[in-house]
Formats: sequence, C-alpha cells, structure tokens
Amino acid sequence: MWTTFFYEPIYNAFIFILSLLPNHNVGVAVILLTLVIKIILYPLYQKSFYSQQILNKINPEIREIQEKYKDSREELGRKTLEIYRKYKVNPFSSLFIIILQIPIFIALYQVFSHNIHDLSQNLYSFIEKPEKINEFFLGHDLTKPFWFFALAAAYVQHIQAKGNFPKKEEEAAPVKKDVTFADELAKNMRVQIVYFLPLFIAVIGLTLPSAITLYFLVSNIFSLLQELHIKKQIKKEAL
Repeated sequence: MWTTFFYEPIYNAFIFILSLLPNHNVGVAVILLTLVIKIILYPLYQKSFYSQQILNKINPEIREIQEKYKDSREELGRKTLEIYRKYKVNPFSSLFIIILQIPIFIALYQVFSHNIHDLSQNLYSFIEKPEKINEFFLGHDLTKPFWFFALAAAYVQHIQAKGNFPKKEEEAAPVKKDVTFADELAKNMRVQIVYFLPLFIAVIGLTLPSAITLYFLVSNIFSLLQELHIKKQIKKEAL
C-alpha cells in the first residue's frame, strides 16, 4: 500500500519530469517536483493558513474565556468549542497539513537514499527513464549532503514560522498571574516551531542527500510566498 500510493507516484513523477528536461538535471527536476506538490496541496494549505490567521485574531477571546472559566475545565472546553464554531475554524488544521507532508518526505528520502539508476523496477510502463542522469546541481552532487542547502532550508523555515507568530499580539496580551497548562503548551509549541524545528532541519539536513534538503528549501520558500499571497487576500477581504 505504501509503495502503491506514495512511493511509486512520487518516484514516477520525478522520473517523468527528469525525462522532459534537456540535460536531465536532478536539481531542476527536484525543484519542479516540489512546485507540483505544493500546487496540488495549495487548497489544503490555504485553508490551514486561513485557520491559523483567524486563530491569531481570536486569541484575546480565548484568553478571556480561559481566565473566566479557569476553575471549570468542562465549561472552558465547551465555550472554547463555541468560539471555534462561531468563526468556523479548526485548531488542528495546521497539524493536518504537516502530517500530510510526512509521507511525501519519507518517499523522497527512499528515492534519493538509493541509487536512482537502480530503481527502474518501480517505473510505470508508460514512463521511460533517461539513460544519463545529471546528479550535479550548482556544482554539487545531490546524492551527497550539502551544508548550504541544509542551513538555507532551516533559515527559511525559521523566518516562515516567526511570521506566523506576530510579536505585536504577544506584547499586547495582558500579563496573567495564573498561567494555565494550555498557555504553557501553546508557548512551548511556538518555541519549538520557531526555533527547534529549524535547528532540527539544519542538523538532520547535514546527513541527508542534498536533493532532499533542496526539496525542503524550495518547499519552504514557496510556502513563504504562498503565505504572503494569502495575507494580502485576507487584507483585501477585511477592507
């Protein structure tokens, strides 16, 4: 099932794109494949990002409820769900898009962690594999780790995550005497997403084939551009 629904479609899409390129360059094929994946996932990503922006806006209401019903977990949960229904927002939508990308990453890892030339048995019958494959991109062998792609991917991830948690909202929030478990959990999640996740990408990226870190880099840049575009749409709708 894994091979049929994840590995083979991604591998065949990659080889198909590679076969269309004049020089059969792996780096260019990775970039184009990344863009295809991001475009396919864009409707889900757009919905997820809209939800995240709405959650940022309704944080003051959530804080008021947390303060008002801090002694009643049942009532707090009920009132919180009412706010989510009122604004038609799913607090877990951003997690869904992250989880969805995990199998894509694993499939890409399987493709590039092996010799691409030895994987012909996974090709669909209507796709022909190029006889010669150029694995060098910007003077680097994409089957080997490359520190620049790893650090660049981590940096863009940090910028993207930081933009999703505006400082203004945190500074404007009143200082609470009684910090709830939910507050602590949210704060820890922000720290991990803004700082730990980019660090993790940098560290693990130094050990992976640079074709994968190139995918991370292009994917993060494209996501950043998508978010800027969606933010402009939200501002227009607010006018």
